[in-house]
Amino acid sequence: MKATIKLAALVILLMSLTSVKGAEKIIKVFSDDTLYTVDSRNITLYNRQVFLSRDFKDKLPEGTYVLYTVKRKDSYKRNLDRFIYAIGQFNKDSLREGTFRYNRTYVGKWKEKKYFYYYTCNFHNGILDGVFTLKYSNGITHLSGSYKNGLLDGVVINGVLYAETTTFMVYKQGVLFEWYIHNREKVYISGVGIESFRKANGSSF
Repeated sequence: MKATIKLAALVILLMSLTSVKGAEKIIKVFSDDTLYTVDSRNITLYNRQVFLSRDFKDKLPEGTYVLYTVKRKDSYKRNLDRFIYAIGQFNKDSLREGTFRYNRTYVGKWKEKKYFYYYTCNFHNGILDGVFTLKYSNGITHLSGSYKNGLLDGVVINGVLYAETTTFMVYKQGVLFEWYIHNREKVYISGVGIESFRKANGSSF
């Protein structure tokens, strides 16, 4: 049932992208298509490194692009919707525009177990602008926040809301203004600015 719901969500997202004016052209991209993609890359999302096994190039002709995890030679014999890895749209200036979604991105290991996430972000004219989320493969949100003109702006929530601890970071134009760390019942530590956060966490964040 969960897999069916996730597949339906991907199809709905693809339909919504293609409904945007100028985005009628859909380009199917496969894992061996180097014309449209680059090899694996790490991106910094808040303070976390997210690994993308493959990504679209930064500039591509206008259209909606769908990246699959299978090679082109194998695509004819598979149900392709099951192998969608990424969906995104490029505008008339060949820049990323609107919502990009990546499925089963690799973040790290804990006790020798791999953890996979769904990563969604938004762009305007090639620059991060709008909300982003990082969700566990079971759909629970692990990290969320927003960018404005390429800079963190607003509240970033790091951690599952009902977990033992959750960190709330308030950004203004890329600068950390204030922060709060909650446990399940109340705020147990807070501060203003990046230096106080580093001191409280004993890190070089």
